[in-house]
Amino acid sequence: MDAKAIHGIVVPISTPIDSRQRYDPDGMIRLIEHQIDAGTHGIFFLGTCGEGPCFSSEEAKEIIDDVVNLVDGRTTVYAGVGRNSTSETCELAAHAGISGADYAVVMPPHFFMNLDDKSLIKHYTTVAQEGLPVVLYAHSCANPLSTSVVQALGSAGIAAGMKIGIADPELEYFSQVVDAIPILQGDDAKIHESMKLGAVGSVPGAANVDPYLFSRLYAAAEIGDDETALRLQEKVKELLTIVYERPESAIAALKHSLSYLGLCSGRMRAPNRGVSTAEASDIENSLDDYFHCQ
Repeated sequence: MDAKAIHGIVVPISTPIDSRQRYDPDGMIRLIEHQIDAGTHGIFFLGTCGEGPCFSSEEAKEIIDDVVNLVDGRTTVYAGVGRNSTSETCELAAHAGISGADYAVVMPPHFFMNLDDKSLIKHYTTVAQEGLPVVLYAHSCANPLSTSVVQALGSAGIAAGMKIGIADPELEYFSQVVDAIPILQGDDAKIHESMKLGAVGSVPGAANVDPYLFSRLYAAAEIGDDETALRLQEKVKELLTIVYERPESAIAALKHSLSYLGLCSGRMRAPNRGVSTAEASDIENSLDDYFHCQ
């Protein structure tokens, strides 16, 4: 498989923040090295876990340049460029292409939640004309991508792949689009199951914390070692109870976990808050138990 093909564990990395609420490039160095050391197949940034909507276009351009430079061709780079207007999305997609990113991940516009299929197809077609391959990003906070839109964009070669980041417990939506376009599953708990049904990989937020676990899970699922894959998928579920189920904010929990591991600060971009003192203690104790049992 082409190393730049859409596949594998594509980690939606956090965006480190310093004490002045600015992007912290030193923290990004540690985050990226943590992922590359673990054999991560791709890095997706400025997505949900990366608090992408909280950064201006100018800040996003700085982060895009920095990530591409830090990765330096060692893994595939997926830049989150989706904005509410087509023009701003095109501006960021063009910048990502010039910087050397491999894919533009484009969440549909949000806030105005009444876009029809024709408008969405035109939006993505225009963004794709900037030249960087487009990955669709289905998200519950944005205009929904109907199966007909996904099929149309896939068959026309406008979209190169898709990340499913919506609640899809029975994989109903997934099953309707998996044959139309390469799919990266966004549900950490269903990586093995979705790969059995045709997904090419996953975008698991918890892989920020333990990317080694997810790389091993993907490798087992890819070769059909179901026994190992199922065992590792259960380990993933254990990690999810720490970073997703207990705190009020899963993203804040991920960031505090990364801070506890010494990778970056646990600060969130205001007005989003970090974890409480009680939540922090609970996360730290649980992580100690989790890694002790590895």
